[in-house]
Amino acid sequence: MESANNRLLEDQYSRKKRKITIIISLIISFTIIISSIISVLTILKHKVESQSLSNAPPSKAIRATCSLTPSRRLCFKQIWKLQQSQASSKINPSQIFALSLSASFDELTILNSQRQRVISKVNASSASVFPSLQECESLISDSLRLVNMSVTKIGIVPDGNIFKETKTVEDLMEWTSAAKESLERCRDELENDNEGLVSGKFYLVRMKMQMLVTRKYLENSLVILAKMDTILDMFYHPLQSILSNFMLSASGFDFGMVFFASQYLLLVFLFCLLVRLY
Repeated sequence: MESANNRLLEDQYSRKKRKITIIISLIISFTIIISSIISVLTILKHKVESQSLSNAPPSKAIRATCSLTPSRRLCFKQIWKLQQSQASSKINPSQIFALSLSASFDELTILNSQRQRVISKVNASSASVFPSLQECESLISDSLRLVNMSVTKIGIVPDGNIFKETKTVEDLMEWTSAAKESLERCRDELENDNEGLVSGKFYLVRMKMQMLVTRKYLENSLVILAKMDTILDMFYHPLQSILSNFMLSASGFDFGMVFFASQYLLLVFLFCLLVRLY
C-alpha cells in the first residue's frame, strides 16, 4: 500500500515536473515568436525610413513633391534654384511649400514690372482706351499682398507642424486661391479690352506670357498645399503604412503572407496548448 502511494506521488511529481517544463518551453516559444515578429517589423521600419524623402537629398525630395503638381518641370526648376541659394542639405514639406510661394511672389513681382513697362510704352490716346492695365495694377498688387501674407504666415523657418493646424491651412488655401483668382481677372480684363494699343503690343504679349507662367506657379503652390497629407506621408511614413507597403510589394507579399500566417497559427496553437495544460 505504501509502495503504491509512493508510486502515485512519484507519478504526480513527474507529471507536475513535465507540466512545468512544457509551460517554460511554451513561454520561451512565445518569447521567440514575438521577438521575431518585432525584429521583422523593426527591419521593415528601418527599410521604409531609409526610403522616405526625409532622408533623401533635397533634389530628390523636391522632384518627388513637384511630380504631384500640374507643371512639374517648372515647379522643380524654380524651387531647386531657390533651395540651392540656401545651401541646406535637408528639406521638409513646409520648406518646399514656402519656396513655392516665394517663387510665385518673385514671378508676380516680374509681372508687375512688365505691366509698368507696357503702360510706359502706350501713348496717351491708347491708354485712355485701355483701362484694363489700370485695373490690373490693383489686381496684381492684391495678388502680391495675398501671397506675401501666406509667406509671412509660414515664417522664415517653416515648421512642419504648421500643417496640423486646420485654421492655418484654410487661411493659406484661401489667400493663395484668391491671389490666383485676382490674376485670372487681370487676364480676362486684358483679353476683353485691347483695342487701340499699338506701340505697347510687344510688351503686352510678354506680359501675358509672364502672367501664364505666374499662374502656373500659383497653381503648383495650391496643389502642393491641397496634397500636403500625401506629401507628409512621403516624407514621414506612418507606422501603419510599413506593413501595407511591405505587403503590396511582389516578393514582400509572398514572404509576408507565409511568415505572419505561420507565426499567427503557431501562436494560436501554443495558446490553446497552454490553456489545456491549465
